[in-house]
Amino acid sequence: MPEYLVRVRGSRYRMALDGEVGERNFYVNRFVAATDPDAAVQEGIKRVRTDRRLAGQPKIELAVDLVQELPADEEPRADRQGFIFYDEDDSDDADAGAV
Repeated sequence: MPEYLVRVRGSRYRMALDGEVGERNFYVNRFVAATDPDAAVQEGIKRVRTDRRLAGQPKIELAVDLVQELPADEEPRADRQGFIFYDEDDSDDADAGAV
């Protein structure tokens, strides 16, 4: 079964930063085995939504920015990557390859 890189973008994650609680945005990559790109998107979203670090965050919105099939000769990758947080003001920097 092919393996895919699925980059998920989230918004409305509530957290404290510098003593202020506010909503932040994030990116996270998930590596999933799936029959096709659509199934990879569904599995990537499911894995992010069920991540224990998002518990108690009911308003989070998720979207997929990238789905890329990985070469068949590569070893499967661990799905243990963390979240990259950014403020809306920084979104241009995140889109420029900060992920």
